[in-house]
Amino acid sequence: MAQNEDTAKGFWLALSSYSLWGIFPIYFYWLRHVSAVEVLVHRIIWSMLLLLAISFFIKNRTKWYELFKSRATLIPCLFSTLFLSTNWLIYIWAVGNGMAVEGSLGYFINPLVSVVMAVLFLGERLNRYQVTAIVFAVVGVLFLVVKVGEFPWVALSLAFSFGMYGLIHKKFEVDAFAGLTFETVIAAPLAIAYLVYLFGVGQNSFLSLNWQTDALLLAAGVITSLPLLLYLASLPQLRLSTVGLLQYTAPSLQFLVAIYILGEPFNQDKLIAFCIIWAGLLIFSFDIIRQRRLRNKT
Repeated sequence: MAQNEDTAKGFWLALSSYSLWGIFPIYFYWLRHVSAVEVLVHRIIWSMLLLLAISFFIKNRTKWYELFKSRATLIPCLFSTLFLSTNWLIYIWAVGNGMAVEGSLGYFINPLVSVVMAVLFLGERLNRYQVTAIVFAVVGVLFLVVKVGEFPWVALSLAFSFGMYGLIHKKFEVDAFAGLTFETVIAAPLAIAYLVYLFGVGQNSFLSLNWQTDALLLAAGVITSLPLLLYLASLPQLRLSTVGLLQYTAPSLQFLVAIYILGEPFNQDKLIAFCIIWAGLLIFSFDIIRQRRLRNKT
């Protein structure tokens, strides 16, 4: 299919993936009684096993294994593993500590952070709409700091860690599925060692609390991998501009879940700050649509 066309199947695959990412807070909220590090450990281990099984099933095993042998991608993938693990850990901790709203803010501003990183590291140039969108985002963050008295470190950490992760994949052209498989393989030895340590000192939640906790931790691989697989399946059937607009589905749902299901507080000052940032995102989205129309005319 040409990249300038969308299909209904691609749309529903992408929407499904972003919707699953959008309800992530519920899953991690159910595991708030487990330490964030232990949840991260299970997420890495079970994701690795599932991704390896899938890669062997679809005969894709050579792609991620080749990353081991390539000096050009091995070191970058080590850093991408660090950024991804950091991103996962912060988000798990944030939801468990009543900061899912701020977590959603991080993924709202992530596209703008990615644009800035493209300018700094890839030599891309900003147009006036992108500059305006970034200014709105900065003003919104400053409003949170000055008026609300909160520095949104969770949001900024999530945005920048995931932005750096995406930058590495783009700059070194790492295949998304093979890259994630490789990254979980890299992180797994440390994750397994930490899990063994928890069992050794008797601080493990897995196999020591109840079957519900065990089931949730075992499901971490599917919870992590399923939306990614749906997302990857949608990419060949959607324009990148469509994907860019659909990506706001996930943080929007995370935001609504945090307020209306998890019951996190959201006062007027925070609403003003979010509205300023959302205004920037509207400008950014308008620019995506504008550029797509210009390309279609040429």
